[in-house]
Amino acid sequence: MNCVSIAIFPTPTDGSIKRVIEYFYPGERGRIWADIFVENITSANLTLKVLHAGSLIAEDTTEDSWLREHAQKDHCASVLTQRIVRLHDEQYFPIKIERGRRSVLLDRDEYRVWEGSVTTVVGDDPSRDVPFTVWELNPFAPGKSVLRLRLEMREPTYQRRFAGKTSFFAHGEAIVLRSIEDGDLPSYSGPDAGKYWEEFARFKRAHKAPEAFEYLIVSPDETDLSLDAVALSPLISPRFIRSSRLARTTRWFATDSSRTDTWELKADFILEIGAPSGRQSAA
Repeated sequence: MNCVSIAIFPTPTDGSIKRVIEYFYPGERGRIWADIFVENITSANLTLKVLHAGSLIAEDTTEDSWLREHAQKDHCASVLTQRIVRLHDEQYFPIKIERGRRSVLLDRDEYRVWEGSVTTVVGDDPSRDVPFTVWELNPFAPGKSVLRLRLEMREPTYQRRFAGKTSFFAHGEAIVLRSIEDGDLPSYSGPDAGKYWEEFARFKRAHKAPEAFEYLIVSPDETDLSLDAVALSPLISPRFIRSSRLARTTRWFATDSSRTDTWELKADFILEIGAPSGRQSAA
């Protein structure tokens, strides 16, 4: 598993990614959700691009996650929102939803619930595993916005990177971007290889690392997780979950931004995910 990366256009820009909260559900064939909290301090609209390694399909589940009491497209979305709200209420700064104002309060900061379009730029190939997929999200008006994307692996990516493994690794975006540039792109021989090199170069020039990052392994259907996770880097650490019910269905990690000022070090982390005992490393 690999974490998402984000770029902001046009470049250069004073826009920033304040926080990313990523959820992984092992029981749904490589399904991932990502909350992205964006700040645009300019006077013009901005564009985001989101990158994930492999071939995946994306869907905007923002309104199901933050506004609707009953989901229309994604029944897991509201469950995940309730869970992250409870976890933050237990021991972190609060997350509060103001449906009437179409906003989410993250601590004392108010974020508008985003409305816009999600378009695939490159990748999302149902027939093969590709180096990465990039989506373009428009528009991001001046101010603060929050959105949630649901990503799902295409079958070739799922089979190559996840299926049948007793354990696997979740990599921070510094490792992901290096692996794409040094491994996935040079080894990719598809007829559209040039398009991937060009898009990756554009993405890197506009890349923006989040100021804070949380990673959760979840079971949205409330069944107990059969997997555990261990941080293999001191730059990401487990969060204690007080509720025994939540602890059975969630593993929660967060980066410690006070330890380093460089995003490359902050995002240079690995989590090993597998059975609680007898874990075998996956390639």
